[in-house]
Amino acid sequence: MDDFEIDLAEIELLESYFQSNNPIPQKPPQFSHNPPSDVYKHPIPNSRSLSQQALLNSNTHPSFSGVHNSRINTSNSEPSTHPFHHYNLHNINTRVSTNQQTPLHLYHSPTPILSQNANVNQISGQKNNPYIQNIGLIPTDTIDPKFLPVLNYNHFNRIQSECFEVAYNSLQNFVLGAPTGSGKTGVMELSFFRMLSQPNNTNKKAIYIAPLKALCSERFKDWSNRFSKIGIESVELTGDSDDVSSYTMSKSTLVIATPEKWDVYSRKWKKKPNHMKNYELLMIDEIHTLQEPRGSVIEVIVNRMKEINNNIRIVAVSATISNIQDISNWIGNNDPNKNNSKTPAHIFRFGDDYRSVPIKKIVLGYNETRNPFIFQKNLDYKAGSVIEENSSGRPALVFCCTRKAAMDLCINLSKYPFKCYNMTKVVLNDKERAFNDKKLLECVKKGIAFHHAGLDGSDRQLVEKLYIDGKISVICTTSTLSVGVNLPAHLVVIKGTMGYNQTSFEEYSRLVMLQMIGRAGRPQFDKFGVVVVMTSKRNKDKYENMLGDGETIESS
Repeated sequence: MDDFEIDLAEIELLESYFQSNNPIPQKPPQFSHNPPSDVYKHPIPNSRSLSQQALLNSNTHPSFSGVHNSRINTSNSEPSTHPFHHYNLHNINTRVSTNQQTPLHLYHSPTPILSQNANVNQISGQKNNPYIQNIGLIPTDTIDPKFLPVLNYNHFNRIQSECFEVAYNSLQNFVLGAPTGSGKTGVMELSFFRMLSQPNNTNKKAIYIAPLKALCSERFKDWSNRFSKIGIESVELTGDSDDVSSYTMSKSTLVIATPEKWDVYSRKWKKKPNHMKNYELLMIDEIHTLQEPRGSVIEVIVNRMKEINNNIRIVAVSATISNIQDISNWIGNNDPNKNNSKTPAHIFRFGDDYRSVPIKKIVLGYNETRNPFIFQKNLDYKAGSVIEENSSGRPALVFCCTRKAAMDLCINLSKYPFKCYNMTKVVLNDKERAFNDKKLLECVKKGIAFHHAGLDGSDRQLVEKLYIDGKISVICTTSTLSVGVNLPAHLVVIKGTMGYNQTSFEEYSRLVMLQMIGRAGRPQFDKFGVVVVMTSKRNKDKYENMLGDGETIESS
């Protein structure tokens, strides 16, 4: 059976299921406004809008899209009680096969993306859900007009459109798994707009949690700039931010924090219950960090915020993970009319076909040494030629196992005779020379830099700015940069597939690999991205075959 037949079978299954519960109108709805006929031709001046445009122009629309590979309960009976205890991921048996897990309720996409010849139907009972026929993209003017100054594009992208009904037209919890650079931040923004559009929202507040200071700083810089246009004040709560006063916290609608900082702030909530109960939306970015040692902090935060406000809305996003249903059951729903400990949150899962830029993957195997340190060092002398052969003179990110390894490789590459890059002395003004790390400055003069969490915050921000401005062509970094910080590259090189975990080397998890791979391809500039994985000959086949389903996430 070919793909087209499979898609038709899926559509027939969905139609039979929903017709038995909610009759489906046979004609598409009519709307008071029409999308511009030249929606593909508008010049868009910035990278965010260009990314949206690339998704509009994508020719990879499937015949039907929604939640794929989920366990579907097509009967009218309620699903049996989930065996996992609420709030406690330690009880989750993620090794039970998918077919033997408790079935989930079927979620049907509010805006199915259909092929040219397919019938267009609207699921009854859904409100405020116009779409462009045969494309499935929702116009931004569907939302409250007061939020439009925040957005600089005309249509939500494919993922945002599919999540629109739950994200913007409901207050339900949901978990979103999607590739890097696919528009997950925009989905969180829809949830934030929903909170702001509620009546009597004067004191309502939201928290955004992200695992890295750099990611929080990036979100704060972006959101504080855009949300200020509609009178929304934001505050950053990280190790890099100054001490925040109680007054600043009380007047800020959006708090952007690392898990540890929010844990400290919310720990004594009983001393300020009225203030803490104003938080009605918790957005968790990179939820897959639950599996890391610090993941327990996120668990504590979720449990505490539910104790403070039983109806708080929780939105969790991440790269693709295989047991997303376990995260959904742990978070639960926030419907006051149901037993939330047994009702899962909505699930959205999207694969690589939702990327606007395809990725070419190359795995290179090298002779192994007994000492992993020596093997990693030997790869330093191979990295220059790998970049030369695969970058086409475009920006590159090289992921290294440690901070020192990133710095050492950067120094070595600054001496490499690249032909693909103009490695003559980069002209920097006084502000661009304001590095605290002098070794870093000398490398930047050659158009190469290193970047990691141990750098001074101002140095990190300056590296990011110069990279975006095109004065830095290559960044040598650690795997932490793969999480969140928006520095996409045409070429991603993973120099060695083992990371150092403070005591020994161990293979990167598949999820970490996917995060690094996800940085390849720039929607506004590239037709495709390139990933080169440098590993041992022994592991070459493993990494050629590993990129399939998502990682299984377990509680730390």
